[in-house]
Amino acid sequence: MLEADSVEPPKETITNELSILSNNITNCLSAVSLKLGCNTETVSCVEECVIAAEELYTLGGLVKTDIKAVNDSVIAINEQIEQLESLFQNIDRLEEFVKQKKEQLTILEDELTRAERSQRNKRKWKQEGTSKEGGLPDFIEVREESEDDSPIEASSKVQCQMPVAGNTSKGKKVRKMRRRKKYKVVKLNENVYKSETKTSTFKVVPLSMPPPQPSFNFRARLLQSRTKNQRLTKMEQAGLQHKNKWFAATRPARR
Repeated sequence: MLEADSVEPPKETITNELSILSNNITNCLSAVSLKLGCNTETVSCVEECVIAAEELYTLGGLVKTDIKAVNDSVIAINEQIEQLESLFQNIDRLEEFVKQKKEQLTILEDELTRAERSQRNKRKWKQEGTSKEGGLPDFIEVREESEDDSPIEASSKVQCQMPVAGNTSKGKKVRKMRRRKKYKVVKLNENVYKSETKTSTFKVVPLSMPPPQPSFNFRARLLQSRTKNQRLTKMEQAGLQHKNKWFAATRPARR
């Protein structure tokens, strides 16, 4: 019996069992790897979701700040609109005020024109009355009628009307005084005078004095400045002469 129990199993059974065990181990390992891969994918998905949530949170904060800024700008715009409305109201009031003043000015202009016309008519009437009296010759004097019926002596000589000193207008005197004050002439030398005004001073030289001679020749300097780039130095002139001689020697003579 002992000999029968101690008999070893065949090699085929052992190999089959080992192959089955190896297959089971590989299946277990593949299952574990699949689970681990799924876990890594889920972890990466979760991380991406967290990142997206953070970005959405930041975007929400930015949107909130933009909404606040828009609200502030809307409030400022409403205030400006109110100010503009008040300005337009003031402009309308000013237009009405200007219209009233224009109407008053037109009325005043009409009154002034009427007054000027009346004054002109009065002057014309006065001139007509004086012309009727002035139709007589100069040597006949016209006087108002008096109660005395005695004859009046009339001189046959033509009397010249002398200007009365008191009739000179004050405006002419004021103008003369202004002209005198405006220009003040001061004698510096025998032939030089200085006229002073409110803004500047001038030296006046009479025509009898000969004009001063110029210290430099203006025309020569002007011509020199205009032909400055066209003139050549002595070295350049010598070089040009040498070049001309060389060209004359190298070029063939014309037939």
